[in-house]
Amino acid sequence: MNKGLHAVREEDGKLMEDLIMELILGRPLRPFEYVEHINGDTLDNREENLYLRDMVSESWLNGDG
Repeated sequence: MNKGLHAVREEDGKLMEDLIMELILGRPLRPFEYVEHINGDTLDNREENLYLRDMVSESWLNGDG
């Protein structure tokens, strides 16, 4: 399992999981959104393995905001 390597698009350095999530959503990721891999394998970019996280909501839920 890969837990530190990420597939990256060469021309702009964008993470592959971000590109795939943007295609799924039909819009760019917002600055406070990020993508995680459900199974922890950072090279497994299948749609069913990607999870959109939201730093703003998580900060509020944790009492940080």
